[in-house]
Amino acid sequence: MLVGLTGGIGSGKSAAGNFFIELGIDVVDADDLARAAIAEGTHGSELIRERFGNDILDHSQQIDRKKLRKVIFDNPEEKQFVESIIHPEVANAMTDFIKSAQSPYKIVIVPLLFETDSQNMYDRVLFIDTSEVLQIKRASARDGVDEANIKAIIGNQLPRNEKLKLADDIIVNNSGLDKLMQSVNQTHNFYLSLCNE
Repeated sequence: MLVGLTGGIGSGKSAAGNFFIELGIDVVDADDLARAAIAEGTHGSELIRERFGNDILDHSQQIDRKKLRKVIFDNPEEKQFVESIIHPEVANAMTDFIKSAQSPYKIVIVPLLFETDSQNMYDRVLFIDTSEVLQIKRASARDGVDEANIKAIIGNQLPRNEKLKLADDIIVNNSGLDKLMQSVNQTHNFYLSLCNE
């Protein structure tokens, strides 16, 4: 069984994914795969440097993902170009993960799962839900991004009530890590029961 785990910025997707890993489940994060696709020394990294020049690099000569995010946020054509580099690499890495995963079910963390209309790739979609106030608080603390930027990111994504309708399973993450861990445990047991049917 393949589970797509998603949620808005600052919802706690990674924390939930880590709890599933602790329970022995194979988990991969599409964001990590996207990072790897344009890491130093890759063909993707070369193509992005050619397109945007050295301005897109950070102090250690790596592609600065914040700068890249800003460029593609403001320009649909550049977004398409960057996605044409990253998406095939991510798809290949995901296929490798699915083939090699050994746990009873496996999880792919996909931040923009609904926005990319990819929910049909998964047997179940698990949505990590949290209030917008908490999303802003967590994301600004983690990324050092101001509230206006986070609101713009949230505004660019599918509205929360739409995601709630589309998800098969929902974990509400408004009460800290202990409660999140309990909810992950319950969901884990539910998924194991589905695998054993």
